[in-house]
Amino acid sequence: MQRIEILSAEVQVKSGESTKTGKKYEIREQAAALHDTRNKYPQACRWQLNRDQQPYAPGLYDIDSALEVGSFERVQFSRGVVLVPVKTATAAKAA
Repeated sequence: MQRIEILSAEVQVKSGESTKTGKKYEIREQAAALHDTRNKYPQACRWQLNRDQQPYAPGLYDIDSALEVGSFERVQFSRGVVLVPVKTATAAKAA
């Protein structure tokens, strides 16, 4: 099982102009860590936000619908993956 931990609500923005197409771009990311049962420790990563998407609050998230079949029938990560907050044991009892 994999989970993403958002470490900070701060969004880092990278923007510029493509040298190939001349089109402007903007990449919005948050600091995160991947928790994977295959690894003993979380791995640092960046979580890319969709255009105009609000930043995620710090915390643990399950990955919803992360994989899809892409070109040449290869499995790949979906664009626009949505993170679902992990319910803790105490929150689940209260619900």
